[in-house]
Amino acid sequence: MIDLGSNNKTKTSTESNPINSVGKLFLVAFSISLLSIVCVVSDIGSIGSINIVKIIDDSPKQMFRSDTNTTYKTSHDASAENRSKISAAHPTTNEIRQNNNNNNGQGQEQQPHDHRQQQQEKQQQQQQQKQHTNSPSRTTVVDIMSVGSNLEEELQRMKAQRATFGSHALVRRFQTTTEFDDHESKCHTDLTIPAVKHISSVCRTQYTEHPELMKMRSRFAVWTYLEKKGAAASGWLCAQKRLPESLYKALQDYVKTATTTTSVIPPPDYLFLLDADTYLNMDNIFGKKDPFNDGLVPTKYPSNETMVVAGCLVRERVMEHNFTFPWGGFGTIFTKPSIERFVQPIGDCDAYNFTSDRSLLLDPETNARLSTLSHRPLTDSEFERLVCAKLTEDLIGEEALFRNGMSVADLMYQYVTHWKYVDADVHWKENQIVLGKNGENKKTTGGFCMHSDWVIGYFVNHYYLSSFDGEIEYFKDNPENRLAGYDGSEFYAGKRTKANYKARKQCLNDYDHACDPQTAHICHHVSPKKMQELAT
Repeated sequence: MIDLGSNNKTKTSTESNPINSVGKLFLVAFSISLLSIVCVVSDIGSIGSINIVKIIDDSPKQMFRSDTNTTYKTSHDASAENRSKISAAHPTTNEIRQNNNNNNGQGQEQQPHDHRQQQQEKQQQQQQQKQHTNSPSRTTVVDIMSVGSNLEEELQRMKAQRATFGSHALVRRFQTTTEFDDHESKCHTDLTIPAVKHISSVCRTQYTEHPELMKMRSRFAVWTYLEKKGAAASGWLCAQKRLPESLYKALQDYVKTATTTTSVIPPPDYLFLLDADTYLNMDNIFGKKDPFNDGLVPTKYPSNETMVVAGCLVRERVMEHNFTFPWGGFGTIFTKPSIERFVQPIGDCDAYNFTSDRSLLLDPETNARLSTLSHRPLTDSEFERLVCAKLTEDLIGEEALFRNGMSVADLMYQYVTHWKYVDADVHWKENQIVLGKNGENKKTTGGFCMHSDWVIGYFVNHYYLSSFDGEIEYFKDNPENRLAGYDGSEFYAGKRTKANYKARKQCLNDYDHACDPQTAHICHHVSPKKMQELAT
C-alpha cells in the first residue's frame, strides 16, 4: 500500500513498482484529454449560443399586406413585436445553456462553473443591453396615412415614402390613398370644368347662416386660380375631400378600441396624416441612437396626452378670422388619446339643457369653463357635453347631419361626403333640406366649400380633439386655440415681420434644396430621389 503521507514510502514504492508508474502516467494523460474535450465542447456551445442570437436579430421582419395600399409589420401591434425582439435578443442563462445542449448534439449538460463560458455569456449580454439602450423608444407605435393620387409621379413618391421612413422600425402600418378610394371615386373623371366654375361661384357668393363657413367659403376655390390649372382643376377640387376621408379611413380601424377591448388594431401612439410629397426624418423626430434623447415628439408631445400637432401651423389674420389649420403638406400628428377622443361615440345630446343649466359646461372644482380647461384632461362625460354644446352653434352647417351615437369622426365624414361635387348644381339644392334627428325638416345652406386642411383644423379646434393651450396669453380666452405647431412652427398669414419669419421653423423646409438632413424634421415637396438620399 502506498502511504501518501510518507515521502520515503512513496518514493520507495514507486521505484520498486514500475507498472504502477506507467499506470499513473496514463491516468494523468487521460485526465488532461478529458479536460480538453470539456473545454472544446464548452467553446462550441458558447459559439452556438452567439450564432442563435445573431440569427434571431438578422431574421427579416414579418410583413403582410391587407390590401394594395397598406403595409403592416405584423398582425400584432408593434409594442408586442418589439418586446418579443428584446426577449429574443436577451436570452437567460438557462436558455443559453439549453441552446448549447441542443447544438452539441449530445444533450450533455454543460459545466455550470466553466469560467470561459460565463465570461462570454456576460460579454454577450452586456453588448446586447448596450444595443437595446441606444435604440429609440422600442415601445412606440407609429401609423402613417399618406394621401396622394394615381398619377405616376405621385405613385413614385408614395413608393419612396414606403421604402424610406415608412419602413422605419417604429412604423407599424403604412397606408396610402388615391382618388380610387374617394367616396366619389369618379369625381376626377366626371367633374367638368364648367361644373368646377359653378361650384366656385356658389361657394364664394351664396349667403349662409353658418358664421365659420361664411368666413371660409368666401376664399375657397377662386376661379382665377383654378382657371390656370386647366384640366387639372377638376382633380384639385375633388382632392379637397380626400384628406379628411383618408383620416376617417384610418380612424375607422381603431373604433372598436375606443368602446371595447377586442379590436385587432389598437390605436398607435402616433398617427401621421400627410401628403405624398411629405418626408419625415424619423431620427430627428423620434431621436437617434442616443439614450439621453428620445426625440422631439415623445419629449414635447407625449403619446399619453391629448394632442394634435401640425407639422406647420397656419394662423389666419387674427382680427379677420381667428382660426388655425395644418398645412397638409407638412403633415399632422395625432396622439393616442386624441385618436380615442375622435372616435368616441356621443350619446343623446337632447338630454342636456345648456340654457337652463350652465353648470354642465363648468369645471365642478374650479367653476371655470370646461372649454378652456388646461390643468387636467377632460373626462369622457365632459367631452360629450362640450361636443353637444358645440353642435348647437352649427358653425359650418354640421348640426343637421348629426345623429345620436355618432363620433366626431363620423360627423366629419358625413359633412365631407354629404354634398357631392358631380352634378352639384342639382344635388346641392336638393340636399339643403335634411331630416333632423327628431324627424323635423332642417335647412342647411351648405355645399362643401372648404379646403381639406380647413376641415382638419375646424374639427380639431372646435371639437376639443386636442388639449387647450393656455400658455399663450393672447389666446387664453379662445377655446379654439388647440392645434399645436411642431416645435412652435407657425406660418402667419398676416403682416410679414422678422419675428413671424423666424417662427416658421419647419415651415421653411419646402422643396428638395431646403430639406437639410441635420436640422429638418418634416419636409414638403420632396422628390423620390431626395427621399432616398435623405434615408442613406
